[in-house]
Amino acid sequence: MKNRLRPEIGLKLLLLLGMLFVLLLFTLPFWSSTRIPYQGDVINSDVTEYNFPIKVFYAQSLREGKLPFWVHELGCGFPLLAEGQSGLLYPLNLLLYRFASPIPAFNLSIIVSLALCLLFSYLLFREYELSRGASFFSSVAFTFSGYTMARLKFNYLVLSLGWTPLAVLGLEKSFRHRNFAYILLTVLALSMQILAGGPQLFMITLSLLGFLFLWRYLTSLGRLRSPEEETDRRAARRAAVIPLLSIVICVLLALSLAGPQLVPMLKGYTVSDRAMNQTFDFSLGVSMQPRNLAMLFSPYQYGNPARNTYDLHRDYFWEDIAYPGLLTSVLALLALFIFRLRDETTLMWCAAGVLALMISLGALTPFAEFLWRYIPGFRFFRFWQRFLVVMVLSLSYLAGKGLDAVLGRVGPGKLWRFSVATLCIGVLLVDLGLFSYQQVTTIDASRLMKDNPTAEALKERLESGGSGPLQRVAMVGGEDLWKEVMRQSRGWLGDKDVLQGFFLFLPPNHNLLFGLSSFSQYGDYGIYRFKLLDDMAHYFYVRDEDWKGRLTDTAVNILALFGVRYLISPLKLDQEGLRLVEVEDTPIRGVTLKIYEIEDPLPAARMVQDVRVLETGESVGFSQIMEALWNGESSRNSVILEERLGEQFGPGSPGEAEITYLSSARISVSADTPGGGTLILSSAYYPEWHVYVDGEERELLRVNFAAMGVVLGPGKHEVEFVFRPVSFYYGIFLSAASILLTALLWIWTRKMGYLRLR
Repeated sequence: MKNRLRPEIGLKLLLLLGMLFVLLLFTLPFWSSTRIPYQGDVINSDVTEYNFPIKVFYAQSLREGKLPFWVHELGCGFPLLAEGQSGLLYPLNLLLYRFASPIPAFNLSIIVSLALCLLFSYLLFREYELSRGASFFSSVAFTFSGYTMARLKFNYLVLSLGWTPLAVLGLEKSFRHRNFAYILLTVLALSMQILAGGPQLFMITLSLLGFLFLWRYLTSLGRLRSPEEETDRRAARRAAVIPLLSIVICVLLALSLAGPQLVPMLKGYTVSDRAMNQTFDFSLGVSMQPRNLAMLFSPYQYGNPARNTYDLHRDYFWEDIAYPGLLTSVLALLALFIFRLRDETTLMWCAAGVLALMISLGALTPFAEFLWRYIPGFRFFRFWQRFLVVMVLSLSYLAGKGLDAVLGRVGPGKLWRFSVATLCIGVLLVDLGLFSYQQVTTIDASRLMKDNPTAEALKERLESGGSGPLQRVAMVGGEDLWKEVMRQSRGWLGDKDVLQGFFLFLPPNHNLLFGLSSFSQYGDYGIYRFKLLDDMAHYFYVRDEDWKGRLTDTAVNILALFGVRYLISPLKLDQEGLRLVEVEDTPIRGVTLKIYEIEDPLPAARMVQDVRVLETGESVGFSQIMEALWNGESSRNSVILEERLGEQFGPGSPGEAEITYLSSARISVSADTPGGGTLILSSAYYPEWHVYVDGEERELLRVNFAAMGVVLGPGKHEVEFVFRPVSFYYGIFLSAASILLTALLWIWTRKMGYLRLR
């Protein structure tokens, strides 16, 4: 017995060492305390403008013993938990960012996630009875494919990707072993995907599970013979009912366990720009074209954005890439030729891969639009190319089948089979390694966090100016600047000094690293009304030659209304309302950094009496905002409401208001208003904020399209704005109830034997 166990233990140890070697091979640059993985984007990078700054802020909050439900520094205030992609409640993030410094925590979260993906996909392929060598090959092809490595900048996607093979493993084990207790693996995987910040990948995984379930379920029903005896009829009913109940309970439990993240996310969605842009064309983003299928075999067929040789105005490289390695595709085709779809699992995965490819083509086939119109949850979606992950998983499995077919024809000698398997794995590692080397680099994160003279100059000016809390900064001209940076650096694999020069301009979200409040917020997702204002202030400018430009009057007025005191830009802005206060050289040739002060900036809290009523409804547009805010004097001296309240103010003056206390969940304002008026707070309106005047709750108003306000009568008042994340508490209750229910259900079904079909 011992003699038979030794080779088995040796093989497992060899496989473990092989996995560690492969993981180290692809992640060696990430084992750093100063550098983080870096990839660019169309106008900047999700790494440095979204993921890393938020994670630094998150780590600081955890050390202070709190979660950052609301962040004042992002876009005039933002409900971070409601965004859904930050992964604040993901157990791995909670552990790493609480006990490690942000840079190692950021890197380790990626490394651990890739390790989980490698392990879970290996276990899935072993469940399909592929050999160890073939399973190892397939797991490497899936984990380190072009799909993954070109999307490392999407931190939430990498963190949630590894749970997809585990979700499939739980479902397949349930059918193959006729024991639906294994479905709990699927419950765990699906809930972790939501908590990791991957609701989109959760929907893709759920779609895959639905397809696989229908295939296995209908196949199993077709195998049932017509029962003649009562016991046979009961067994047939169980075989028909238990899988259906199991998959329904699985989805409900997964959603419930992720309730603390899911419920706030659904709450935020109702007031987001995604809810207001519910068109199929919007969900397409930049569609994949048939020509991009060539990138399955030649990933740099049309150039490489990391070398600035790819036309990003035509396609988004990282959305269309799904390169699994050339040998993977060859072996997958070989498997189809040999087995000719006679094997049920091969046929199933081939069908899943083809269907995923059809969905990925967006409007070119009817499948994506069908999901968008008729399946709940898919209206969240953008970029249907992300379904390519299913195709990569399909190709990886088929490649394993093909490799086993080759190994079966090599000969009886184990040494020959081992040598051929090792050779194939080596070829795959070289291929995918070269792709990764041409796509992923690192950037000095310690320099990002410490060495920014612009941030220091702005902090000094804000502190010495006595401007009070919630005075903000903004950047204008970032899109043109990024194009110039990519041209001079020759892509994000090029000159890092030029890239570092871009961060001197404090692009949106980068301000979090320095404790500065910014008017703008990075990304396409946000509170709908505020994102409209953000876009108008951020992009409504005209650029001439030699970096000369001009903002629209509406953009300047919007910035002033929301407490922006300083404007950072590469543009020479010569217009009324702005005063140039500082000019600095940058590593970007021909570009200087300019800081402008908005003359007579408005305080974050103020009183007004004049009221303008615009009954716009939820779907307000650019033209309505421009008409209402083009006049600076009118914008400053009045408030825009969405319905007439009937209050009469005066004859005394509106008076003044001052912020006396500020925390992440509470803002205290002292107001002295002889004639009464409307108190305007230049923070973004969100339904979970409440307002109390002298201890009594009042109606929270949405004013000036996107800010918060409350009506005050004459006199002195103490006003408190309180953020109460009720959706999070509902989610906690839902999760606790589901855990209790799961435990009781597990005990009961185990005792009664209901989960077994044998």
